Amino acid sequence: MSEVTINGSIDPKYLGGNLKNRSKKFLLPIAGVLVAALAMGSTAVSAKGKSQAVRKAAGCAIKIDAKLDATDGVGAGAMAQAIACAKVSPLVAVGTPVLIGMDAQEGTPGLDFPEYARSAQAAVDYINNELGGLGADLKAGKPGVPIQLEVCKHKLDVPEILGCAASLAAKKPILIFTTLDVVSLSIPIWKKAGIPVVVGTPVTAMDFGTSGVFAIGGGGGCLGVHTSLVQYATQALKSKKLGVPWADTPPGVFCYNDLESKPLDVLGYTNSGLKKIIPVKGATSKLKKTAPKGASYLGVSITSAAASTQAGATKIMAYKPDAIIYSNAGSACWDFVTAIKKLGWTQAKTPLVLGGSCTDFSTMAKFGKSIDGLVIMGTASLNDPTIYPAGSLKRIEAEIYNTKMAKYNKTAADASLGFSNAGFTSLMQIWQMANKDGASADGLSVTSALSTTNGHHAFAGNPLACQKSFKPYQSVCNPTNTASRWNAKTKKLEPIVGYEAFSGLDLIAGTALRVGRPDDSK
Repeated sequence: MSEVTINGSIDPKYLGGNLKNRSKKFLLPIAGVLVAALAMGSTAVSAKGKSQAVRKAAGCAIKIDAKLDATDGVGAGAMAQAIACAKVSPLVAVGTPVLIGMDAQEGTPGLDFPEYARSAQAAVDYINNELGGLGADLKAGKPGVPIQLEVCKHKLDVPEILGCAASLAAKKPILIFTTLDVVSLSIPIWKKAGIPVVVGTPVTAMDFGTSGVFAIGGGGGCLGVHTSLVQYATQALKSKKLGVPWADTPPGVFCYNDLESKPLDVLGYTNSGLKKIIPVKGATSKLKKTAPKGASYLGVSITSAAASTQAGATKIMAYKPDAIIYSNAGSACWDFVTAIKKLGWTQAKTPLVLGGSCTDFSTMAKFGKSIDGLVIMGTASLNDPTIYPAGSLKRIEAEIYNTKMAKYNKTAADASLGFSNAGFTSLMQIWQMANKDGASADGLSVTSALSTTNGHHAFAGNPLACQKSFKPYQSVCNPTNTASRWNAKTKKLEPIVGYEAFSGLDLIAGTALRVGRPDDSK
């Protein structure tokens, strides 16, 4: 295991993981106007008829409430206005579509995320059919151009990944929206072709630290979620003996080593697997070496095999931790929960905190009372708008998410999956940037607008702040997380008071990347 000092962009030799074969009547407060507008139903203006309103696209008289920018981030008022205008006078995009490329990891057992592309397409349909497309002016009734989402699906297979990257580059899209570039092979291809890149779920060093790449997904992927898992377990749960199973995959190795093991070492926890504290150079965290006396953690690797899951669960439970943190892909999380349950685990006795990628409401409901109180780290759930105050912009945006997913995405279970939130909201973020301050419908305008964000409103999430990112994690724009508790009775995730919007980034401030496998230093 090694640590690498980075100056500027990440040293390319560390960007591939361990693989060698190598995304004047509308003066009411805007919230009230929105509630009224959204209650009018989708037939306020018929898209099929030839009414005066539709033909003339007369625009929308709803005014921007500038106060929202102070509470929900810069541009919140404009977003609220757009949502309300689209409801009372939907605007259809016209003209030649602009192409946005998207790579989607599908077909590999345990690492299959078809909901990502379907939810992104649902957002595109909403944008094209109701928000006027890229560069639209809903207030003036002036449509923009439609988006054509060009999706290339691939398995976790090097030739397929390279093929998708080259195929998308050849089609010359205005930008690439990459979902999970888990082996760090695609971004260099798109960068060489001069195509702007936006990342939905950053999970590798390249996602985090490539100049000119913008990771906009809420929660910041591994960077935000994993450091926040450590922050929550050590500061909220006061864990003194922490179990840390980790996914033994290309991104899982890095995310554990750099974003869980390293911050725990900064805090002063003893690594029980290595029997020593690994020195971390340059750490400036205010929590540095504040761990209680005798505090320790045990990291345990888990592959996708069932035997590995059970063996990892056995090691973790034999360690007798007072809390456990774990983040993996979808079903792998619940395989682990099943395994520790067989060994006598209960949430009441040993709190379990999972990453947002584990979110799956239908699976969670099957566990019944046994996981009541389980905590999930990520963006706040969009599936239950009532967790937000009535009339608030976040509630309205959560309602839009559910309504438009139901309208444009016919796979019923998708809305409750973590990567659906990422797909839908990321495309909405791209639309926001394309419509920001008169920006034009091209990729460079989108990334230029992103580069200046510092507290800019992000649809159904915490504000974008690309300006505040720091090396070697300079690409990540939205690392703020919400800790939510599962209510087994209501089958809902409820934000935990005091942890609705926080980050564990301070734990890695000033440090260099830690690369290689965590057992390399034995």
